[in-house]
Amino acid sequence: MSENKWSEKYNVISFLKGKLNVLWKNNTLLTDAADGAYHTYSFTIPRPKPQDLKNNLGEIYRWCREINKCTENGLLRITTCEIRNCGVGGKQKIPRTVEIELQKALELLGKEEDAKTYLKLLAETEDRLPKLAHYIKSKPHYFLSIANRWAQCLNVCNWMLGHPKPNIFLREADIPGVDTKFIEKNKALLVQLFEVILPDSAKNLQATADVAHFEERYGFLQKSDTIRLRLPLGCARFPSTISDIRLLVEELENTAIPCSEVAIVENEITFLTVPRRENRLVIWGMGYADVLLESISWLNDKRILYWGDIDTHGFKILSNLRKYFPHTESIFMNKATLEAYLEKGMCVEEDVPVREVPDYLNEQEKDTFKSLYRNGKHLRLEQEKIRGDYIRGLI
Repeated sequence: MSENKWSEKYNVISFLKGKLNVLWKNNTLLTDAADGAYHTYSFTIPRPKPQDLKNNLGEIYRWCREINKCTENGLLRITTCEIRNCGVGGKQKIPRTVEIELQKALELLGKEEDAKTYLKLLAETEDRLPKLAHYIKSKPHYFLSIANRWAQCLNVCNWMLGHPKPNIFLREADIPGVDTKFIEKNKALLVQLFEVILPDSAKNLQATADVAHFEERYGFLQKSDTIRLRLPLGCARFPSTISDIRLLVEELENTAIPCSEVAIVENEITFLTVPRRENRLVIWGMGYADVLLESISWLNDKRILYWGDIDTHGFKILSNLRKYFPHTESIFMNKATLEAYLEKGMCVEEDVPVREVPDYLNEQEKDTFKSLYRNGKHLRLEQEKIRGDYIRGLI
């Protein structure tokens, strides 16, 4: 049985870690830690068959001894059962289940400090803003990942409750312990929290609860939006020495750029990577192209290429763009690109995905959108991960 040694193949610690890792990843261990009750976990150990007792008795004895050693330090408990000993007579007691307490399970996985941090976050939240406690419990791993920002988040939330619809610019908010750029940098997170804690009277219900409409939704003043453009080669409307400009949205509405094709991208590095060509205007969407460009009516006469991150929000922006410009074409936002870069380890997890398939996607795009959900999480491929030579070869 050299290729199937029980003492090696069924090492109880490795077996137990594998089972407990599943409970860690699906939030069971943190959820149980939060309720304060006593918890134990029991797993059935893979065991030899009766015939194995006849052919590999010595190896199985060693396997049993190794398992029993694991109980000596109090880390876990073992229960046994009897199986018939073929060819020898009588019955043989062998390990059947392994049991471990919650705290010991956290120790075995090396997750004690993570659990303590989560419980501290939860206690602080229940003390300062109880409305958010249930929300934290619903996403323990996500909130554990933002532990270093959580105190500031609570400060911002409490300030918003005391200053609904503040009618100031974001950086004017004078919040103790919060730097002036914090709200701008954490809009996606704060949207989630504000939707839980703020009453309807403190929100503009006509504005969407997302990053693009943050100021409008929660009553902050909005800076005049500007749009950055890379001009077509040989654009007669501007001096030849000028290639990269910014215009106010209102200015762009009344300044039709001579071109036949418009490429819209969301990431700045990608914006700079897309090659300039005659008759091609490149627009930096900055993550909310759908909002910035909806009023630019002269785009209806142009071929529009849209390239966003391959994630649920990228597809949502694409769908929203098609509300105003139905002829918009997507580029690189397909399964072939996703799979190619997934194999290279370039994809990450999307923290707050869009759950519903957006309305204005074609069948191929819908298929790619659905394929982002794998193994209980949503994938995300950022634009800047895609190599420049790949881009230049296809655009």
